[in-house]
Amino acid sequence: MRRLRGSLVPLVLLSVVAGCGGGDEPAAPPDPAAASSLASAPTDGPGATSPEQALAGGLRALLGGSAVDFRYRILSGETVLTETSGRAFLAGGWSATTHFDDAATGVVAPDEEGADNTMLVRASGDDVFMQLSGWPEPVAGCWLRMGPGESPIGLLAMTPKLPFHIGLLGTLHAVDFAPGDDTVIVARTQLRSALLLLSGPVVQSIALSDEQARDARVPVGVLTTDGVVTDVSLRGADVVQSVEEAGGTVPADTAAGLARLDLTLRYQASPDNAEPVTAPSPGLVMTSADLAGHGCRPEN
Repeated sequence: MRRLRGSLVPLVLLSVVAGCGGGDEPAAPPDPAAASSLASAPTDGPGATSPEQALAGGLRALLGGSAVDFRYRILSGETVLTETSGRAFLAGGWSATTHFDDAATGVVAPDEEGADNTMLVRASGDDVFMQLSGWPEPVAGCWLRMGPGESPIGLLAMTPKLPFHIGLLGTLHAVDFAPGDDTVIVARTQLRSALLLLSGPVVQSIALSDEQARDARVPVGVLTTDGVVTDVSLRGADVVQSVEEAGGTVPADTAAGLARLDLTLRYQASPDNAEPVTAPSPGLVMTSADLAGHGCRPEN
C-alpha cells in the first residue's frame, strides 16, 4: 500500500493560518433574511433585476435550509489536483472527503503505488479532526485533532464551525452580469479571502501585507440556475495579478503554478433530513504527539 508522505510527521501535515482571516470580511454566509430583503428591493424598472439583487436572491435560495452540500476542485488544465466534497450546517459543523491527485501537493510519495489518497475531515464545535486513508498502524483509523491555527494538510479553507468553502459566499460583492448572460454574475472578493482557498505553503511563500491583502480584490464568476447560486469560480492567474497589483510579490515558481490553476466551487441545498456532524469517538482522537508515537487508544 502506498504510504502518504509525512503521515507520521505532524509538521508536514499542518499549516498555520497566520494573517489570512479576520477583519471586515465575514467567515460565514450572508444571513438569508438579509439576502431576501435585498432581492426584493425596488429595481430600475418593472421586472428589472440588478446584479446585486440576483446575487442576494440566489444566495437566499441556496441558504434557505439548514445545510449546504459543496464540492471544491483545484484544477490544472483538465487534471483535478484535489477534490473536496462535503456538507456544512449553517449553524455550525461540517464534514468532507478530499481526494488527492498523486502530484497534487507532494502528499503522496512518488515511489509507491495503488493507494486510495483520501482524507476525511470533521468539524464539531471549535474542533477540526482529520484522518488519512494511508495511515499505518498504530494510527490507522485514528482522528487527529487540529491545534489552534492548524489546518488539515495546510488546506486553509478547512476552518472550525464552518468551512471557508461556504464562508466565501459571504464575501462576494456583485459587480455586473457577464455580457449577454444574466445567469452569470461578475463579482469580486478580497484577496485575503481568495488566498484561503489555497494551501498554507503557497500562501506563506507570497510576500504581502495584511493591508494589501484586505484592500486588493480578485474577480469571481458566480453562476445561478433558476435563480439559485450553484457555482463560484476564480482563476489562479487573477490571484497572482491581484497580489502584484497590490504591491506584493509571488515567487516565480509559485506564480507559474498558480497561473495554471482554476478554483471551482459547486453548491446545492442538503436534504432536509441531513444528520448533524458529530465529533469522533474520544477513543479514536489523538494529538500531534500521539501521531508520532502510539496513536489513539480505541475504546474497548
